[in-house]
Amino acid sequence: MTEASQATEEDPLALQTLLRRLAVGFVVLMAGVAVIFKLAAEPLNAVSAAFVENFGLLGVFVGCLLIDATPGLTHEPILVVARQGGIGFWAIFVAAGTGSMLSGVLGYGIGRVLGGSAFVQRLLIRYRLREFLHRYGVRAVAIAALTPFPFAIATWGAGASQISIRSVLVGALFRYPKVLFYLSGIAGVLQFFG
Repeated sequence: MTEASQATEEDPLALQTLLRRLAVGFVVLMAGVAVIFKLAAEPLNAVSAAFVENFGLLGVFVGCLLIDATPGLTHEPILVVARQGGIGFWAIFVAAGTGSMLSGVLGYGIGRVLGGSAFVQRLLIRYRLREFLHRYGVRAVAIAALTPFPFAIATWGAGASQISIRSVLVGALFRYPKVLFYLSGIAGVLQFFG
Protein backbone atom coordinates (compact mmCIF):
# COMPACT_ATOMS: atom_id res chain seq x y z
CA MET A 1 0.00 0.00 0.00
CA THR A 2 1.41 3.40 -0.95
CA GLU A 3 1.62 6.34 1.43
CA ALA A 4 -0.88 8.25 -0.70
CA SER A 5 -3.53 5.52 -0.54
CA GLN A 6 -2.87 5.02 3.18
CA ALA A 7 -3.37 8.75 3.79
CA THR A 8 -6.64 8.70 1.79
CA GLU A 9 -7.98 5.79 3.85
CA GLU A 10 -7.25 7.63 7.06
CA ASP A 11 -8.77 10.93 5.89
CA PRO A 12 -12.24 11.20 7.47
CA LEU A 13 -13.39 13.58 4.74
CA ALA A 14 -12.30 11.37 1.83
CA LEU A 15 -15.22 10.08 -0.21
CA GLN A 16 -13.93 6.50 0.10
CA THR A 17 -13.87 6.81 3.89
CA LEU A 18 -17.37 8.28 3.96
CA LEU A 19 -18.71 5.48 1.73
CA ARG A 20 -17.01 2.83 3.87
CA ARG A 21 -18.57 4.40 6.98
CA LEU A 22 -21.95 4.37 5.19
CA ALA A 23 -21.63 0.63 4.50
CA VAL A 24 -20.53 -0.15 8.06
CA GLY A 25 -23.25 2.07 9.52
CA PHE A 26 -25.89 0.39 7.37
CA VAL A 27 -24.83 -3.10 8.47
CA VAL A 28 -24.70 -2.04 12.14
CA LEU A 29 -28.14 -0.40 11.91
CA MET A 30 -29.71 -3.44 10.25
CA ALA A 31 -28.15 -5.74 12.86
CA GLY A 32 -29.42 -3.42 15.60
CA VAL A 33 -32.95 -3.47 14.17
CA ALA A 34 -32.84 -7.27 13.99
CA VAL A 35 -31.61 -7.57 17.58
CA ILE A 36 -34.20 -5.12 18.90
CA PHE A 37 -36.94 -6.94 16.99
CA LYS A 38 -35.83 -10.34 18.30
CA LEU A 39 -35.28 -9.23 21.91
CA ALA A 40 -37.95 -6.58 22.30
CA ALA A 41 -40.61 -7.18 19.65
CA GLU A 42 -43.47 -6.46 22.05
CA PRO A 43 -42.17 -3.05 23.24
CA LEU A 44 -41.21 -2.15 19.65
CA ASN A 45 -44.73 -3.00 18.50
CA ALA A 46 -46.24 -0.92 21.33
CA VAL A 47 -44.04 2.11 20.62
CA SER A 48 -44.68 1.79 16.89
CA ALA A 49 -48.45 1.56 17.33
CA ALA A 50 -48.47 4.56 19.68
CA PHE A 51 -46.32 6.63 17.30
CA VAL A 52 -48.52 5.86 14.30
CA GLU A 53 -51.75 6.41 16.27
CA ASN A 54 -50.61 9.73 17.75
CA PHE A 55 -48.48 11.20 14.97
CA GLY A 56 -48.92 9.20 11.75
CA LEU A 57 -47.35 10.45 8.53
CA LEU A 58 -47.22 14.01 9.83
CA GLY A 59 -45.01 12.73 12.66
CA VAL A 60 -42.72 11.05 10.12
CA PHE A 61 -42.46 14.27 8.10
CA VAL A 62 -41.98 16.66 11.04
CA GLY A 63 -39.70 14.22 12.87
CA CYS A 64 -37.37 13.86 9.88
CA LEU A 65 -37.47 17.61 9.22
CA LEU A 66 -36.43 18.53 12.76
CA ILE A 67 -34.07 15.62 13.42
CA ASP A 68 -32.13 16.01 10.19
CA ALA A 69 -31.68 19.74 10.83
CA THR A 70 -30.14 18.95 14.24
CA PRO A 71 -26.49 17.90 14.49
CA GLY A 72 -25.91 14.51 16.05
CA LEU A 73 -29.38 13.05 15.48
CA THR A 74 -30.56 10.53 12.91
CA HIS A 75 -34.04 9.78 11.54
CA GLU A 76 -33.74 6.01 11.08
CA PRO A 77 -35.61 5.17 14.33
CA ILE A 78 -38.61 7.04 12.92
CA LEU A 79 -38.46 4.85 9.81
CA VAL A 80 -38.41 1.73 12.00
CA VAL A 81 -41.41 2.69 14.16
CA ALA A 82 -43.42 4.01 11.20
CA ARG A 83 -42.89 0.83 9.21
CA GLN A 84 -43.43 -1.47 12.17
CA GLY A 85 -46.52 0.57 13.06
CA GLY A 86 -48.10 -0.30 9.73
CA ILE A 87 -47.56 2.78 7.59
CA GLY A 88 -46.99 1.84 3.96
CA PHE A 89 -43.49 1.80 2.50
CA TRP A 90 -44.05 4.48 -0.17
CA ALA A 91 -45.97 6.76 2.19
CA ILE A 92 -43.05 6.64 4.64
CA PHE A 93 -40.60 7.23 1.81
CA VAL A 94 -42.40 10.36 0.59
CA ALA A 95 -42.98 11.81 4.08
CA ALA A 96 -39.49 11.01 5.40
CA GLY A 97 -37.72 11.96 2.17
CA THR A 98 -39.54 15.28 1.93
CA GLY A 99 -38.98 16.10 5.60
CA SER A 100 -35.32 15.16 5.33
CA MET A 101 -34.84 17.15 2.12
CA LEU A 102 -36.54 20.23 3.59
CA SER A 103 -34.34 19.93 6.67
CA GLY A 104 -31.61 21.16 4.35
CA VAL A 105 -33.49 24.43 3.90
CA LEU A 106 -34.08 24.68 7.65
CA GLY A 107 -30.40 23.96 8.34
CA TYR A 108 -29.39 26.54 5.75
CA GLY A 109 -31.59 29.12 7.51
CA ILE A 110 -30.10 28.23 10.88
CA GLY A 111 -26.63 28.68 9.42
CA ARG A 112 -27.55 32.06 7.93
CA VAL A 113 -28.96 33.30 11.25
CA LEU A 114 -26.56 31.68 13.73
CA GLY A 115 -23.50 31.14 11.54
CA GLY A 116 -21.42 33.75 13.31
CA SER A 117 -22.18 32.43 16.79
CA ALA A 118 -19.40 30.82 18.81
CA PHE A 119 -21.43 27.59 19.10
CA VAL A 120 -21.87 27.15 15.35
CA GLN A 121 -18.26 28.16 14.67
CA ARG A 122 -17.06 25.47 17.11
CA LEU A 123 -19.23 22.87 15.35
CA LEU A 124 -17.89 23.87 11.96
CA ILE A 125 -14.31 23.60 13.22
CA ARG A 126 -14.95 20.28 14.96
CA TYR A 127 -16.32 18.70 11.79
CA ARG A 128 -13.75 20.42 9.54
CA LEU A 129 -16.54 21.90 7.48
CA ARG A 130 -14.47 24.55 5.75
CA GLU A 131 -12.11 21.84 4.49
CA PHE A 132 -15.12 19.71 3.49
CA LEU A 133 -16.69 22.62 1.55
CA HIS A 134 -13.34 23.51 -0.03
CA ARG A 135 -12.74 19.91 -1.13
CA TYR A 136 -16.20 19.23 -2.57
CA GLY A 137 -17.51 22.72 -3.39
CA VAL A 138 -21.19 22.87 -4.30
CA ARG A 139 -21.32 19.05 -4.19
CA ALA A 140 -20.64 19.08 -0.43
CA VAL A 141 -24.31 19.15 0.57
CA ALA A 142 -25.11 16.29 -1.84
CA ILE A 143 -22.23 14.24 -0.46
CA ALA A 144 -23.37 14.94 3.09
CA ALA A 145 -26.94 14.04 2.07
CA LEU A 146 -25.81 10.58 0.94
CA THR A 147 -23.01 9.74 3.35
CA PRO A 148 -22.51 9.74 7.12
CA PHE A 149 -21.01 13.25 7.07
CA PRO A 150 -23.46 15.15 9.33
CA PHE A 151 -26.07 16.61 7.00
CA ALA A 152 -27.12 19.28 9.51
CA ILE A 153 -23.53 20.46 9.84
CA ALA A 154 -23.19 20.70 6.06
CA THR A 155 -26.40 22.70 5.68
CA TRP A 156 -25.63 24.96 8.65
CA GLY A 157 -22.18 25.54 7.19
CA ALA A 158 -23.62 26.24 3.75
CA GLY A 159 -25.86 28.89 5.29
CA ALA A 160 -23.03 30.36 7.35
CA SER A 161 -20.80 30.41 4.24
CA GLN A 162 -23.61 31.92 2.17
CA ILE A 163 -23.47 29.19 -0.45
CA SER A 164 -26.42 29.62 -2.80
CA ILE A 165 -29.72 28.18 -1.58
CA ARG A 166 -30.10 26.60 -5.03
CA SER A 167 -26.97 24.49 -4.48
CA VAL A 168 -28.30 23.45 -1.07
CA LEU A 169 -31.69 22.48 -2.54
CA VAL A 170 -30.09 20.42 -5.31
CA GLY A 171 -27.80 18.71 -2.79
CA ALA A 172 -30.67 18.11 -0.36
CA LEU A 173 -32.56 16.16 -3.05
CA PHE A 174 -30.03 13.39 -2.45
CA ARG A 175 -31.74 12.73 0.88
CA TYR A 176 -34.41 10.82 -1.07
CA PRO A 177 -32.05 8.03 -2.24
CA LYS A 178 -30.56 7.78 1.25
CA VAL A 179 -34.03 7.44 2.83
CA LEU A 180 -34.94 4.84 0.19
CA PHE A 181 -31.74 2.89 0.89
CA TYR A 182 -32.24 2.78 4.65
CA LEU A 183 -36.01 2.27 4.50
CA SER A 184 -35.55 -0.67 2.11
CA GLY A 185 -33.10 -2.28 4.51
CA ILE A 186 -35.32 -1.67 7.52
CA ALA A 187 -38.41 -3.02 5.74
CA GLY A 188 -36.44 -6.09 4.67
CA VAL A 189 -35.22 -6.80 8.20
CA LEU A 190 -38.66 -6.28 9.72
CA GLN A 191 -40.27 -8.53 7.10
CA PHE A 192 -37.64 -11.23 7.59
CA PHE A 193 -38.13 -11.31 11.35
CA GLY A 194 -41.86 -10.56 11.29
